[in-house]
Amino acid sequence: IKGKILYKVMVKKMVMCWWSLLSLVYFVTICISFSSSTNCRFAYDYSQEELLTNTTRQQQFIEDVIYMESFFHQNQIGYNNITGLTYDGRPLNITTGEVTEGLHEFSAASKESIHVGLLALALSGSTPAQIFFSPSNSSAYLPIVLDILTRKIASYEDFNRRLPGFGGYIPWFINNASSGIIPTSGFATSTPSLDNGELAWGLYAVSNILSDLGMTELANRYQQQVKLMASNAVSIFYEGSGKVRAVAGILNVTAPCEPENYVTDSGGYLDDPYEGELMVFFMDLFGQWPTPTERDLVWQYKRAMLKSVTYPSSSGPITVQEGFWFSSHEQWKFMMLPYTDVEIASRVFMNGERVRTINSVEKNIGGQHASTNDASLTDNIPDYVSATGIQEVAFEQVTRNDIITPYGAFPIMLADLGVGLSWYHNILLAPKMQGPHGSTEAIFTNGTEISPLLTWDTKITSVLAMLGGIKNITRQYMIEDTVYDRFTTVVNTEYSLAFPNLVGEDIPFAVPQTQIPTKYLVDFTLCTKSSKHI
Repeated sequence: IKGKILYKVMVKKMVMCWWSLLSLVYFVTICISFSSSTNCRFAYDYSQEELLTNTTRQQQFIEDVIYMESFFHQNQIGYNNITGLTYDGRPLNITTGEVTEGLHEFSAASKESIHVGLLALALSGSTPAQIFFSPSNSSAYLPIVLDILTRKIASYEDFNRRLPGFGGYIPWFINNASSGIIPTSGFATSTPSLDNGELAWGLYAVSNILSDLGMTELANRYQQQVKLMASNAVSIFYEGSGKVRAVAGILNVTAPCEPENYVTDSGGYLDDPYEGELMVFFMDLFGQWPTPTERDLVWQYKRAMLKSVTYPSSSGPITVQEGFWFSSHEQWKFMMLPYTDVEIASRVFMNGERVRTINSVEKNIGGQHASTNDASLTDNIPDYVSATGIQEVAFEQVTRNDIITPYGAFPIMLADLGVGLSWYHNILLAPKMQGPHGSTEAIFTNGTEISPLLTWDTKITSVLAMLGGIKNITRQYMIEDTVYDRFTTVVNTEYSLAFPNLVGEDIPFAVPQTQIPTKYLVDFTLCTKSSKHI
């Protein structure tokens, strides 16, 4: 506690000294080139054994990962330094590994949530997170982080003024330097609940940390954003009878936020027990409900979707939560909220990640499956692959098992950091899976093709996970706001009902046994074993 207080006092003093010099320091930090001793092909510098057992080497590996991923967090690649908002990403030249034309100018609240989560970690004192924003000198992170946060909240506020019918919720959007947030054609009159649930908890963390650090003006602006979203959550997304809209249709985007302005769009209902649950909890804990009974109906309505199934491993059966496809991205909620504080939820989560590792080993796969952009022999990316996962424990049809992605390991990192890093590392070892802007999107399991692309989802989700996510931050403030007990009570109730018995908890996690073939591809010319990133 004493150390935490001293850290806060130190940061307050730093802010007083630095804020007036913000623009100059930020300009100098991003414009001066620094030499680094980190080889952009650094995966070869680490062994699996080191990552499994040596905590010092784990930390070194994490810092090397984040240093290289920081070259994605650049203007006109991963974000816009005028709006402070994310871009989805940017394609790569399949030969050199450098970014090419074709910036993905669109983004979404889900990508914003990763960005905001890392900003929260940097403010909370995480040195690796600070490296992400200031790779050449992590101690100079603060003015950069505050500048991004200031620009980002200004973009949100501008959007709220122009289109109040969205109620503070962000649609899929075009990130325009002069016009700010422009809804994409598919979301001109609608907004998704799932993505916004992910963002809401990141904003909750940032607003509270800023307040604790004495950054009152900026904290108030973020707190107002969170309050706006909380006050409108039920009006926008709740249809009634326990049903939460997956996508809320907006009849008049310039009208004030009133319940009659919203309808259920074609997306159906948010009844999943996966990452969509983040919005349900945000509504439950902070929304304006007509009655407590109505609030409880939501959990009753979605209860049937939380199911126990058994994975038939060669070492014996393992009880897991049934997945949609059992794609790794379905575990996003465990990065954002302290689910694992509840014993039964933690045990189920651990079993799920146990299965994710065992499935890959038993099928001779060098990584994990998660929804990603498809692979190609050229710079052209064919399509997005959603339906990838583990069929044995999925209720939807899995159509592709030939592609793996680095972020497939992110939930394993949350369960066992060493094991998760070993799987992440195993994919990085494959040709073209490291470049001058960090990790690459995806690769075929046989090593013949990659997805030549950089995106927030497949790159920076892993960064957030290897730092533990923001669940430790949200836990603290949920306790202070007296909503933590409600959260743990609901989690315990729902998981206890669905999982009266678990088997397979004594079966160990599996580590990579299969290397992705290296005979078909060669490394990017700008990132080989002898490369240095300058």
